[in-house]
Amino acid sequence: MARAGDGNNLRPQAAMNMHHFAIPLPRPLAPGQNVTVRLVQAGVPSAHGQQQHAHFHFVMQGQAASPVLRDSQGLGAQQGKKQSRQTVQKEVEEIKRKEEEEERKAHLREQLTVLSPPSVTLDSVLLCTWTTVAVDAGDGRGSGAGDGRSSAVCYELMMEKGTDGPVVMYSGPNVNYSFPIDDLHPGHTYQFYVVASGYGEKGVASPRASLTIPALCPDKPLAPKVASRTKNNVVLKWSTPKDNGSTITNYSLEWDQCGRDFIEVFQGQQKQFKLNHKFPPASSCRFRLRVLNDVGWSEYSDNLVFKSGAGVPPPPPQPILTEASVGHLALKWAPPTDNGGSKILSYCLEMNDPENGYGFRPVYQGEELCHTSSGLQRVSTYHFRVAATNEAGRGPFSAPVTFQTSPAIPGCPGGPELKSRATSTALHIGWRPPLDNGGAEIQSYTVQLDDGHQGSFTDAYTGPELEHSEHNLTPGLTYRCRVCATSRAGHSNWTPPVEMKTQPTPPQAPAGLEVVGKPSQNSIILKMNPPGFDGGAVVTSYCVEMNKDDLWVKVATVANPQAFGGKSSTLTCSVTPLSSGTLYMFRANCINSCGVSPFSEVCTCHTAVGCPASPTCLEVGNKTANSMHLRWQPSKEFGSPLTGYQLEYGISGSKQCVVVTCDSLVCSHTLKALSPWSSYGVRARATSAVGNSEWSSLVQCTTLPSHPSSPSSLSVLSRTYNSLLIGWCAPDTNGADITQYCVEMVSPPLSICVPAMETQCMFRDLSPDTIYKVRVQAENAAGKGPFSAYILGSTLQAPPTPPQLVLVSAGSQHLKVSWGGGKRTGEEGRGLGRREEDWGGGKRTGQSLLQYVLQYSTDGTRYHKAYEGTGPTHRLNKLHPATKYYLRVAALCDGVQSEWAEPAVFSTTPTPPPAPKGVVLSQINPSQLAVSWKPVQENCALPVVYVVQLKTFGTDYLQVYEGIETSCVVSMLAAKGLHEACVRAVVKCEVNGSVEKLWSLSNSEAHCECRGTAQDEGKEVVKQEATGQHIISDTSPLQNVVTLLKKEKCLTVAFFIGLFALIAGLIIVSRF
Repeated sequence: MARAGDGNNLRPQAAMNMHHFAIPLPRPLAPGQNVTVRLVQAGVPSAHGQQQHAHFHFVMQGQAASPVLRDSQGLGAQQGKKQSRQTVQKEVEEIKRKEEEEERKAHLREQLTVLSPPSVTLDSVLLCTWTTVAVDAGDGRGSGAGDGRSSAVCYELMMEKGTDGPVVMYSGPNVNYSFPIDDLHPGHTYQFYVVASGYGEKGVASPRASLTIPALCPDKPLAPKVASRTKNNVVLKWSTPKDNGSTITNYSLEWDQCGRDFIEVFQGQQKQFKLNHKFPPASSCRFRLRVLNDVGWSEYSDNLVFKSGAGVPPPPPQPILTEASVGHLALKWAPPTDNGGSKILSYCLEMNDPENGYGFRPVYQGEELCHTSSGLQRVSTYHFRVAATNEAGRGPFSAPVTFQTSPAIPGCPGGPELKSRATSTALHIGWRPPLDNGGAEIQSYTVQLDDGHQGSFTDAYTGPELEHSEHNLTPGLTYRCRVCATSRAGHSNWTPPVEMKTQPTPPQAPAGLEVVGKPSQNSIILKMNPPGFDGGAVVTSYCVEMNKDDLWVKVATVANPQAFGGKSSTLTCSVTPLSSGTLYMFRANCINSCGVSPFSEVCTCHTAVGCPASPTCLEVGNKTANSMHLRWQPSKEFGSPLTGYQLEYGISGSKQCVVVTCDSLVCSHTLKALSPWSSYGVRARATSAVGNSEWSSLVQCTTLPSHPSSPSSLSVLSRTYNSLLIGWCAPDTNGADITQYCVEMVSPPLSICVPAMETQCMFRDLSPDTIYKVRVQAENAAGKGPFSAYILGSTLQAPPTPPQLVLVSAGSQHLKVSWGGGKRTGEEGRGLGRREEDWGGGKRTGQSLLQYVLQYSTDGTRYHKAYEGTGPTHRLNKLHPATKYYLRVAALCDGVQSEWAEPAVFSTTPTPPPAPKGVVLSQINPSQLAVSWKPVQENCALPVVYVVQLKTFGTDYLQVYEGIETSCVVSMLAAKGLHEACVRAVVKCEVNGSVEKLWSLSNSEAHCECRGTAQDEGKEVVKQEATGQHIISDTSPLQNVVTLLKKEKCLTVAFFIGLFALIAGLIIVSRF
C-alpha cells in the first residue's frame, strides 16, 4: 500500500458519485507503473464480520498525465468504461492472491522462528540439540493449503567465534548434531544458534547459546636450536608453541651433562639461554625444552644433540658387501656419523685371513669409500674393518665384519633314469648329485622334458629332491629328459637327454559312424572313422553295437588291417537282418593292445519300407473283475495295407500266453474270462500281406477286485471241556482287503464275526464231550465269499470236582494233610451221553485214573508244587517253625484238571524249648529244699514256663512247681532220704485252632540226700545232670549203684523207642 511521503500525488478525476482524495507517494512513479490502493469503509462490516475493502488500481501513463483510478466495487465508472469488466475482475483477483501469498509467507516466517536457544553439551564430542517448529504451509487460519508436516523443515546450525563470521556446522532435517571437540580451539568461546527454513522461507534465528572450551596445556615445543657456540659455551634459542588458550608463563631447559641424567639449567620467560661449560673435544650432549601455562607443563621437546669441537673421527659403520665372486670381494662403507670437527682425509681398510694367521693387515688406504679385494680363495671367510683419518689423526676401527667368497658353479648331475616302471600318464625319474658341488650346497635340481615329439624342452620340476614323478603325460609317447643342478653359485650344465616312454592306454572313441549307400529293407552298411588318438598303440579292431529295446547289442566286429601289417583301407560293416521302415541307432568303439575305448556318438538310420509298424498308444479302457477293454492307434502300413491286429496277453510272471486275432481293422477289443485282481501283460501287433509287425510295448493292467475265496486249512487249535478254538488260513483276497470272517456253527446254530486281522475264533460255554460242526466264510468290500468245508470238533470230558484239604498232623518243620475223593459229574452229552461216575480216592472208573496236584504258598499269591500223584495224603517237610502256609489241591483226570479247591491255611508248631541247665537242689532246713536253674533261651515270642517235679527214693514224681521263675522252695519233705528233682521247660501255643503245650526234648535232674539233723546238713552232696553226667554223693555205695542203674535203664528204653519210631517211618514212606 502507498504510504505518506514526499513525491508525486495521485489525484483521481472527478466522476459521478465519486469521492475525491489525494494520496502522497513515497517516490515518483515511472510511466506505466502499477499502484494498488485499498480503501476501507469504516463502520460497515461485511456478512462475515469483516470490514469491506475497496481496491483501486492506478496506472501511470506518463510524466504529465494524470493517473487513472479503477474501482472494483463500481467506483470510477467513467475510467472503467475503457476496459472490460472481465479484465478488471482478473486484476482484482491477482491483487488478492498476491496479498494472501504475502500473508502466508509472513505466517511461515513466524512459524519457522526457533524461540529457544540450542542446547550444547560437551563430552567426548560436542552435541547440539534444538527444539522443532510446527509449520502449517497454509494461511495460518485453517484455510491454507499446507500439509503441516515438519519433515519439510530444514535446520541450519550456525557457529560464531569472537569476531569471526558465522559458519554453517549442519544443515538438514535432524534436531541434533555432534562433532569432535578437536575441531574447536581450547580457551575460546563459541556461540551457536539455529535458523529454520522451509517452503521457500527462512525464519528468524534462535537466541544464541555460548560455550567456552577449557584451556589445555601448551603444545609440545620444537627442539631448541644452537644460536652460537665456542669451546667453553653455547647459546640456545627456541620458538613459542601454541598456548592452547592459556598464556605461557615459563620455559624450562634441561641437558644431560654429556651423557648423564637430565638436569634443569634454565627456567624463565626468555626464549634463549647461554650455557657456560668447557666441553671435551668431539663430545656430545642433549638438550630438551618444556613450556608452562596456567593449566600445566607441556610435553618435552625432541632432544637437541650438541657436539663439541674437533677430535679424531669416530669409527665408520661396518663395511657392506656389494659383490662376491669366486676370487674377490667388493666392499663399500659409509663415512662416520661425525667427522670429529674436521674434514675426513682418508680411510684405512684392513683384512684378516684366518687361514694364514697374520691377523688384520691393511689392504687399502685412500679417500674412496669402496674397495675390491682380489686373489681370494673360493668359499672362504674373511674379516674386514675400516677406520677414518682427519687432521686430528686416525680414529678407531669399526667393528669387524665377516664376508665369504662365492662358490663355483656345480658340476653336471648324474644322468636321469627311471626309478620305477612307467605308467600311461606318469614317469618316475631319478638322478644322482654332481661329483663337484663347487664348494656350496646344492639348493635344487631342475628337470626338463620335451613334448614327446622331439620338440623344445620345458621345466617339469624344480626342487631339492633326487627324484620326481611327472604326471598328465600323453600315453605311448617317447619323452626326452635332462637335469641340471643349482647352487647359490648358479646352474650347472644340462645332462645329455635320455629317452623315456610312457605306457599306451585304450584309444579314444571313434570319430563317428557313417551310413554307406542307401539302406535296404533289412540291412545297413556302416563306415567306422578312426579315433583322434589311438592311445599310443595301434587300433586292432572296431566293435559296432545297435540299440534294441533300449538295450545296446553287439552286431559286428571289424579288424583293422594296419594292425597286422596291411595297407590302410576303409573300414565298413553290414548290419543285418533289420526290420523295414524302422529307425535304428548305432554306436562303435575301438580296441588296441591296452583296452577298449569309449563309444562314439550315436548314428541313426531308417531301413527301407516293409512290414507294418507296431501299434502305438495301447491302453486299457473299461475293465471289470473278469474283462478289460483295449484300444490303440493304427499302425503305419509302410506300403503294404493292414489286414488286421493280434493281441497277446497273459498273467504277469506266467509263461503261458494267449494270442487273439481281431476280426476287423477296428483298433479296439475286449478280453473276457479273466481272473479277478490279476495283473495281465498285453501287447499288440499289426498284420499285412508282407508280414507281421513287431509286438507293441507291453501294457500292464490289473483287473478289478472280487469277493474273497473260501478260507483253507480249517482246524481245531485247542479244546477244553466247554470251549473250542478254531483256526484257519487267510484266503486269497482277490484285490480287496478282507474286512471280517463269519464263523458258523451248525448245531446249535451260532455265528460269530471275527476281525480281519485274526484267523482264530473261540466258542465258549459248550457241552462237555460233544461233537460240533463248524465252517468259515470271508468277507471284503466286494462281498461275501463262499463257505469253507465243514470241520468236526469235540469238547473234552468234564473235569472232576476239587477235593477238600484236612490237616492230619503238624510239627515245627512239617505238615501232614489229606483230602477226600473228588467226583466227576458227566452230563448227558449230545453225542456221547456220559453218566455220573465216582472219581475219588485215586480209583479207576472205566479206564480213567484220578490224580491229585498239591501246591503250597507262604503269602497266598505265589504257589509251588509240593506233590502230584494218586495218593490221598502227603507230608510237607523242611518247613519253618511257627509259620502260616496256604495249601490248595486240584484233581486231574485224562489231562483235564479241575478247579483249585479253596486254599486252606495251616501253621507249623513252634520249636520246643531247650532243657534247662544248671539245676541245683539243696536243703534249707530239715523240712525244706531249694531248687534253682538257669533260664533257657526263647526261640519264639511265646513265654517259657518251668515245671518242677520232685520224688523221694521209692516213690513217683510229684509236680511241686509251675511258673516262669527260675527257682522254688519245696516244703513238707520227709525228714530223711534221697530226693530227686526234675525241671522241664514248656511253651503254650495255639496250633491250628487248639492250645497245645510244647515240652523241652529232655529234662534236667538233681539229687539230694536229707539226713534230718542239723549236724548232718553240711554233708549233703548235690548231683547235677545238666550235661548228662552223674556226680555220686558220699552216701552208701549201694544207694549210688541203685541210682546209676535206674538212670542207665531209662537211657536204654529211650534208645529202643527211637529205633522203633524210625523203622515205622521208613515203612510208611515206602508205601507212599
